[in-house]
Amino acid sequence: PDAATHLAAIVEEEWEAQLADDPLFASAVGRREWADRLPDVSPAAQARRSEAAGRTLGRLRESDAADLDAEDRVTHSMLTRQLEDRGHSIRFHEYETPLNADSGFHTSLARLGAETELGSSADARAYVARIAAIPAYVDQQIDNMRAGLAAGRVLPRVVMLGVGSERAPVLVEDTDAHPFVRAVDGLPATVAKAERDALRAAAARAVDEHARPAFARFRAFLMEEYVPRGRASLGASALPDGTSYYAWLVRMYTTRDTTPADVHARGRGEVARIRADMDAVIAALGFEGTIEDFLAFLRSEPRFYAASPDELLTQAARICKTVDGLLPRYFGLLPRQPYGVEPVPPEIAPRYTTGRYVRAPLKRDRAGTYWVNTY
Repeated sequence: PDAATHLAAIVEEEWEAQLADDPLFASAVGRREWADRLPDVSPAAQARRSEAAGRTLGRLRESDAADLDAEDRVTHSMLTRQLEDRGHSIRFHEYETPLNADSGFHTSLARLGAETELGSSADARAYVARIAAIPAYVDQQIDNMRAGLAAGRVLPRVVMLGVGSERAPVLVEDTDAHPFVRAVDGLPATVAKAERDALRAAAARAVDEHARPAFARFRAFLMEEYVPRGRASLGASALPDGTSYYAWLVRMYTTRDTTPADVHARGRGEVARIRADMDAVIAALGFEGTIEDFLAFLRSEPRFYAASPDELLTQAARICKTVDGLLPRYFGLLPRQPYGVEPVPPEIAPRYTTGRYVRAPLKRDRAGTYWVNTY
């Protein structure tokens, strides 16, 4: 086949393979074929992913990207980078650290009820089966994290302060009020009441027998084993094979063939430039005092802060709509999916970042969301 046909076949096969390999991702993009299961994150599965990425890379390199048109060259380049990064991620055992300072696999999993669309009794049965699969998934994550602890691949102690102490709705003892059970109440009225009741009861059993014990087990592991053994160092370079790992992270996040030293030098230059701009703004305002004084003023002056969560949401929404109106000036192709502005869910807000976009599948009847932390 010609280069374009060859690439299209690889892209299609890789897409379907990724959906089958990551059932949560498949659900997130509106595909329901794997809605009754969770990903396999075992070391054996990671090895299979790495091998598959290598094979697909080999197929990509069988044809010359120069024979493609401009759009296909971009696709070729992006897929190549994704596959290379997947292999590097597994090589550096990133799967042994499946969480960060504010979230992780456990916080995503805790939103399973909120993120699952139940449009039929078949959807609900698959959903209950997925709840029942939680223990195996959680135990694989714990095993991976224990391997990371043994190898010295663990989060810095300072970023884990308070981890595991958050209010966790998935641990509530009142099963009837559990978010995984309440999600079944969203079934459409076309499902008969008797069947709805039976499905709700099945979800409740799955929570009692599988989900709640698994979340409790993970929380105990965090508090008793993982958090106490957080490392004193901060940088990725302090990890096993850390220098090579950090060099790859720099290339991945910059999407350039650059080095940590180059990025650091550029960063120092940018800090100097920004500091000069800040000094100019302070002078233009006629503020008397040092930059430290000005920062203290900004942090303590009430007029620079929302007085309530509702005010913060209102201001955030206004800024979002203002920016929306400016986007066509800078971008020719804009997303079609709208988005709303909502507070970060209270159960994760204490440790969550100030704001983040949460996507929604394009084929669903809901928009994306910009989360604003009102905690």
